[in-house]
Amino acid sequence: MRNLTLAAALNRRSGKEVAFCIVYVDSPGLPMPQMLRSNEWDTFRGTLRGNAVSLATFSYLQILQIAREADSGNHLWTELE
Repeated sequence: MRNLTLAAALNRRSGKEVAFCIVYVDSPGLPMPQMLRSNEWDTFRGTLRGNAVSLATFSYLQILQIAREADSGNHLWTELE
């Protein structure tokens, strides 16, 4: 997770809050959603230092839902499902 390492370095250097977001396709059989639901992921999250980096995970469908709510008049978001 070198992007998380970079985000933590930016936090240390700038003193600003940083965030890192993982967007993934939530589909049976794909490795990413399985990993995010595993004990290994929970263990990994537990190793992160304090609040140096805010880490969030969103499925592609969650991102589309957020977009639909923010831009409810645009039919494009529904078509992207």
